[in-house]
Amino acid sequence: MTRLIARAWPVLLGAVVVNALLQALLVAPFVTPSFSILFVALFFASFVVLVAALAAVVAGLRIAARGAGRGRPSWSEWVASAAVVLAVALASLASTWLAPVAVMIAIIVLAGVALGRGAAGFAAFRHHPVRAILLTLLTLVVLVLVGPPGLGTLLAGFFITGWPGAALTWLGFGTAGVLLLTTWTALAFRSSSEARSAASERPAAHGR
Repeated sequence: MTRLIARAWPVLLGAVVVNALLQALLVAPFVTPSFSILFVALFFASFVVLVAALAAVVAGLRIAARGAGRGRPSWSEWVASAAVVLAVALASLASTWLAPVAVMIAIIVLAGVALGRGAAGFAAFRHHPVRAILLTLLTLVVLVLVGPPGLGTLLAGFFITGWPGAALTWLGFGTAGVLLLTTWTALAFRSSSEARSAASERPAAHGR
């Protein structure tokens, strides 16, 4: 994890800060949730900003982990980021308490996308089941505390309102999300490396 952060920290930090600032600028206290043109426009702009920040983070982790491709997000990273943001939004509409579970699944999927294979994140449960289960529990605890239904969001909204409160909330959630995604990517990368090493050793063992 520390190796990934050391290599990708400018991208990770920039994505978290820029996303928080832009999301705060999109807060309009006088706009209530409805199907008005202004609300829909602000919602769409927020969606685009979040997807762009997420795609940038995934691309940064991809380069840090594999040293592959360009610095800009690939089409698959754009599509995966948009898909998980949409899925989390739909889960949140169904129930606020579904949001942490949806975000956790999204993080595991994006960890695999950063390694070039969407299922790589879930492969960690096969190669390192104990670590994956413990990380799952830690992820849920952090997301419940920091996410929309959590204590952190409630306190930020109570003591700091308006644009500063929105920026602080997004900074906290973005930082937690990036750290969790980096940790899952590191675990998935380790699992993938060990699986490749084991696969390369089998032909040699059979040839003896």
